[in-house]
Amino acid sequence: MSDNTAPPPGIPTPASPSETTARSGARLTLAEQAAGIATLRKAGMSEAKIADAMAGKPQLVKPERERGADPTARSGVPMGDAKKMADGLLAAGVPAERVKEALAADGYDTAELQEDPRSEEELEWDKSTLGAAQSPNAYRIAWPQHSAGIPAGDPEIAAALDKHVLDEAGIQLGLQTAIREGLQAMNWPPLIGGSIIEEAMDDAYRYSRMSEAERALWDRQQLADLAKIVPNGDANEAIANGKTLLSLWRDQSEQSRKFVDALTNRGWLRSAYVVAQFDAQARRVLRRGELANSRKS
Repeated sequence: MSDNTAPPPGIPTPASPSETTARSGARLTLAEQAAGIATLRKAGMSEAKIADAMAGKPQLVKPERERGADPTARSGVPMGDAKKMADGLLAAGVPAERVKEALAADGYDTAELQEDPRSEEELEWDKSTLGAAQSPNAYRIAWPQHSAGIPAGDPEIAAALDKHVLDEAGIQLGLQTAIREGLQAMNWPPLIGGSIIEEAMDDAYRYSRMSEAERALWDRQQLADLAKIVPNGDANEAIANGKTLLSLWRDQSEQSRKFVDALTNRGWLRSAYVVAQFDAQARRVLRRGELANSRKS
C-alpha cells in the first residue's frame, strides 16, 4: 500500500506542528497521545505508520490550561496508568525524550520511566511490516466469510473457551479473542496474521467434509506439496518449526492448550500453505531473537 493512501474514515489528516499549535493553542499531553494511538490502531493503521505519525508531531509542552496541585487530578490519569501509556508510546516508537516531556508537563515524575532498551536494528525491525502487533486488535480477520471451519455448538471448542455449548455469542467472542491473542503470542505481523487464520479456517472447513480415507490422502498430498515450497525442501523440518511457533500460543496456559488442540484436531494448520507460513514466521521470530541477543551480549 502506498504511503500516500488517505487515512481511514474518521481519522483526520495529520497537521503540521504550526497548524496544530495555531488551532489548539496547546500541544498534546501524554493521555491525549495515547488515546490518539489507540484510535489509529483500532482503525487498522500499521505500527510503522503510527510511529511515523507520532514522530512528526510537535514537541510536547505543558498545555495552556489551569492545573491543580495534585498530579493525578491535573491530568485525570493515575500515575500507574500514565506509566502504562508511556510504555505504550515507547513501544510505538515515540522518542523517549518526548514521552518524558509529556509526563513532566502533566506533573509526573519521570525518574522511573524505563528507557527503550532496543537497538537501532531492533527498532527498525519492529517498525517494519515484519514487526509484531502491539495489540491483539491489530489483526483484521473476516470472520463471517471464513468461520465455517468452526462448527456451531462444538462442545470441545466451547469447553476450551470455558463457555456453555449453547452460548453461541459468547463462544464467537471468546473464539475471536483467543485467536487474536494467540497471533500476538506468536509475534505475527498484523498484515500477515489475519490472512493466515482465514486460510486455516477454510482448511478446517474442507477437512471437516472429508471422509477418513480422503483425509489420509489429503495429508499425504500436503506433505508432498510442502516439500516443494519450503526453502530447503525439508517438509519435516518445516512442520517441526511450525509446531515450535504454535507452542508459543499453546503453552501459555492450560486453557490455551485445550483450545489449540481442539483447533488442530479439526484440521487447522494442516495444509502445505499454512504450515509453510508458520515455518517462515518461526524463522522470523528466531531472527528477531538473535537481534535481541546480540544487543545483550
